[in-house]
Amino acid sequence: MAKQVLRLLTIKQMLLLSHLVLVFALVTSLSLSRYLSEWHSRLAQASEHALSAANPIIDLVSPAAAGLNYTNVKLDAAMELYQQTPRLVYFHAHAYSDFSSQPFGFAYERDSERAWQTNLSQQDLEAQQLHVKLLKHRLSSGEGDPVKYGFLLQRAIERLQRIRDDIHQTKHADFLLTVPGDAKRAYLLDEPNRLMIFSLPLRNANQGELVIAFDISRLLEARRAIQRQVLVEGGIALLFSSLLIWGVTYWMVSPLRALAGAMSKNVRDVDAEKIPGLERTDEIGVLSKRFSQLIQEANLQLDDLEEKSSIDLLTRLGSRLKFASVSSSYIGQAQRAGQCLGFLICDLDYFKRYNDSMGHPKGDEVLRKTAATIEVTLKRESDMAFRLGGEEFVVLLQTTEPGQVHDIAMSIVENVAEQNILHPNHPSSSRVTLSVGSLAVSHSLLGKVESVEQLYQSADEALYQAKAAGRNCIKAVNWNSVAQLPQGKGNAAN
Repeated sequence: MAKQVLRLLTIKQMLLLSHLVLVFALVTSLSLSRYLSEWHSRLAQASEHALSAANPIIDLVSPAAAGLNYTNVKLDAAMELYQQTPRLVYFHAHAYSDFSSQPFGFAYERDSERAWQTNLSQQDLEAQQLHVKLLKHRLSSGEGDPVKYGFLLQRAIERLQRIRDDIHQTKHADFLLTVPGDAKRAYLLDEPNRLMIFSLPLRNANQGELVIAFDISRLLEARRAIQRQVLVEGGIALLFSSLLIWGVTYWMVSPLRALAGAMSKNVRDVDAEKIPGLERTDEIGVLSKRFSQLIQEANLQLDDLEEKSSIDLLTRLGSRLKFASVSSSYIGQAQRAGQCLGFLICDLDYFKRYNDSMGHPKGDEVLRKTAATIEVTLKRESDMAFRLGGEEFVVLLQTTEPGQVHDIAMSIVENVAEQNILHPNHPSSSRVTLSVGSLAVSHSLLGKVESVEQLYQSADEALYQAKAAGRNCIKAVNWNSVAQLPQGKGNAAN
């Protein structure tokens, strides 16, 4: 059937149809890529803002769960915190006390402006009713101090009413039954209810869970705007490309075949400056030049996506973006874990000379081997390595002693040297070597670290000293006392 249809088409019609399909696929792919990039970027920003907003609530609820203290989470200051948390819809926490292993349950809902205990049962209600009954009996019998028993009775009645209210609120709070999905996921999007739901661990010893939901109405509206924009741009691009194809004639079969061969390749495999027909001044040349522009635009978009990626594509280490996103929180993690912080800047010696003599493909291979060596040297689960660009690598460490940071740096330098990679233009060695600027910060000083830039500047200065000392070595800086901290806020070098 398909063959019979093709026989009915002229060459011009076949070219028009085939190229329309190809252009449609290309425009659709680029439009989808742009939409996904923008949408995922918006999602990541919304997730980061939500997690940042949830941290003060976790800090408040965690000690309350540890000590079964419901008073602090119901104070006016706590209620004001919940009300002022941007786009918060509700949260509920459940945990066990650090001291008695008794359950803790607490919830808040913005619509009702209610905060209540969620783990109360009918038995709790009956026990409180019995307590009120006993106090009334004692008061009516005249035994003991009537003022005291009157006060206790009033408090017991108020407590009984709170229990009734909390049990009623728990029964009618539908969100308490919401399950945030796979715990391995960062969050759950409940689009019908316009919610972004997180399941976050509490920070008490027995841990626990905080399920917290934020309103994403604005985020969903932004997505619709992105979709409209991408559809309009894709439609314009498709229409413009179709008009170009319409001008193609049947006698252009041979040059078009070569151009179609280039268009069928992966975008990254096409050299925009060597597309067939670029030298022509007729319609084929116009189409070739337009396709070259599309390839360049696609490569720019792909470059942008790669730059935003968390993984460095060449070395598979963390990227510069990944470093920027985790380095600040890494300091806090080390502080909470009671660990020292290590900050290493590793730089290959005379790497430009190596590239000039051996070529960039060989240089890329050296970068991959160096990255693999750094990864193999790092043993702890908390150790992290990044490639910031060129031949520069950064390593973040958590150690029990500051001296261990220098030991790890030394292992990296030695392991790179042991690769025995030939370097014909190395002034002082016949093999590829590495210099390291090492900074170790004791746990007691982590709270005084002003910024990641301050750490970077100190380690970078140490790296400069290592280069000045002849390379293939380590220069270490240790912050063990306040007096050793640099004055003022550091600025990271590019």
